[in-house]
Amino acid sequence: MKRAYADIPEGQIHYRIEGQGEPVLLLHAGVTSSLEYIKSHPIPLQTYSVIAPDFLGNGDSDPAPFAYDIIDHARTMIHFMDSLGIKKAAVVGQQRRR
Repeated sequence: MKRAYADIPEGQIHYRIEGQGEPVLLLHAGVTSSLEYIKSHPIPLQTYSVIAPDFLGNGDSDPAPFAYDIIDHARTMIHFMDSLGIKKAAVVGQQRRR
């Protein structure tokens, strides 16, 4: 997956991207990063553009400007999509087992 950065109001988001077509956002669990998706996504890359961002404060993205909760992550992902010109996308997430 190619690595890139996007500037949003909250800071700089690191992301990985591969494929072409309709966008699919791969959102990592809590305190991990987009590395979770490097070899594990079963999405056909001829049909979809797979985009795996690191949340602020995770991976190679900037630190979060304050203690983030779920609504802050959602707002950040909207700003991220806006910065890439994505109007709508399928979203894939995962939950970390305890």
